[in-house]
Amino acid sequence: MMVEDDEDDFIIISEILSKVKRHKFELDWAKDFDEGFMKASATEHDLCIVDYFLGMHTGFEFIDEYVRRGFTEPIIILTGQGDFDIDMLAMGKGAVDYIDKNRLDPVLLERSIRYAVRNSKILNRLKQSEKQLHYLSLKILETQEQERKTVARELHDSIGSSLTAIRFALEQTIRSMGSSSESASTGFSLEKIMDLLKEVIDESQRIAYDLRPSILDTLGLLAAIRSLCRRTLEIHRKIELDMRLELKEEDIPERLKIVCYRIIQECLNNALKHSNADHLQLHMRKSENILYLFFEDNGKGFDVEKAMALASEKNNMGLNGMIERVALAGGKIDIVTGEGQHTQIKIQFPVSG
Repeated sequence: MMVEDDEDDFIIISEILSKVKRHKFELDWAKDFDEGFMKASATEHDLCIVDYFLGMHTGFEFIDEYVRRGFTEPIIILTGQGDFDIDMLAMGKGAVDYIDKNRLDPVLLERSIRYAVRNSKILNRLKQSEKQLHYLSLKILETQEQERKTVARELHDSIGSSLTAIRFALEQTIRSMGSSSESASTGFSLEKIMDLLKEVIDESQRIAYDLRPSILDTLGLLAAIRSLCRRTLEIHRKIELDMRLELKEEDIPERLKIVCYRIIQECLNNALKHSNADHLQLHMRKSENILYLFFEDNGKGFDVEKAMALASEKNNMGLNGMIERVALAGGKIDIVTGEGQHTQIKIQFPVSG
């Protein structure tokens, strides 16, 4: 399709295309800005050739509106005179090529159209591959979370219950033993076994909690975050944590709850392991249709690019995993830090309502 307000120019372009021997082109004409969109909506085109001057509009305005409406066919801009600045602007707007009408010939126009269509097909295949990768990545995360949930439940309900029952049986055995020296020796051994058993029970509960806290499914994300922070402070008693959760449970879409929990978990782990921080801030709020998550530590900071490269070399998800989680959930993440600086992690998720 050609969007051109001058019929003479349309005829000239048609004649040039008719001289191309390698391909046969069918050129549809839209005489102005509005008709261009009407025809773009009604008929499929492989490519759109747009004049830079369209009466009260420009070709750039057409590109902006074209992209806004979701059209993806490539656009070539035509103009009456060559201008490098306009050329660069056209490319920046999304045009695939910029051609001076005065230099047009069959070879140049055919090559420009052929490259534009070919590159568009390649780009569409890449986008399709990205969609498939996005879908597979989501499925992997969902499967991982489901497996975590299953293993955590088994640890807590099945193995945990069995260990607790064994401990109870040992307690009963110790109570029922006599006062002989042999019984005392056996009782002492059993008490040592009891202590070891208690450690195993505590460790299994910790692992189950780290895998998937049951409170997340029973009481929700906010309760799970408070529990996570409380447990963190119990272990790291010198750490101060300013936590502000300025939203309600119903403000958080179900699909984002595990995402937010894992991100906060990763932020806390990174800060405690690597930053040497003694003061942390965690804020969550919802404003209009955006969910905001903010984390800051007053530690030693780090070089983001180096950290990501190192994580990739060691096949360690860490920071890369956090960034990927945010992207897969449709969010945006901004990490503000540097060596010797505090670290701020700002995340936004679009939410409905």
